[in-house]
Amino acid sequence: KEAIKKHFDRFEQTIEIKKNGKTLKLKCLVIESKGDHDKNDFNTHLIVQGNTSDLKNNTPGIYPFLESHVKNTQKDPMIKPARFIIFNHYDNFVDLPQGQEKRYLPSNMDEWGFVFKKATETFTTEYGKFSSISAHSLGNMPILAQLKHFKPEDFERLFPKTLFLSKGA
Repeated sequence: KEAIKKHFDRFEQTIEIKKNGKTLKLKCLVIESKGDHDKNDFNTHLIVQGNTSDLKNNTPGIYPFLESHVKNTQKDPMIKPARFIIFNHYDNFVDLPQGQEKRYLPSNMDEWGFVFKKATETFTTEYGKFSSISAHSLGNMPILAQLKHFKPEDFERLFPKTLFLSKGA
């Protein structure tokens, strides 16, 4: 566990998306290899958590990913640095008048797919193309729902070759 703490930095990030005249704030956790790296030099992995997970209660769920990267880096120091972006359904908010905000819950899967596609575009612009996307349980739904909003050219730009969907209904 100590090796993981020494190897990675952890920070929260909020991305903003405009939807129907409102600003949505999507909060995520970013865990990335320490050091002076070019922002596009990472293997970037998006992890979409399941239906009872938020950024505070289920971060240990990515421990195997972090441990594997540390072990592989110890064997081969030339492995690219890793970045893990953890995203879920419950740490998202919408701006209200007078600087207040309330929890954002999409009204249907089509809306959630649209918002998630916008989030994917923002992540890709900021961090480069994903190496993989992994999802668990309800986390599978926004990944699949966003496909409806993709144009053919979006797949090459936004979608990785490795997609792991686990325990989706």
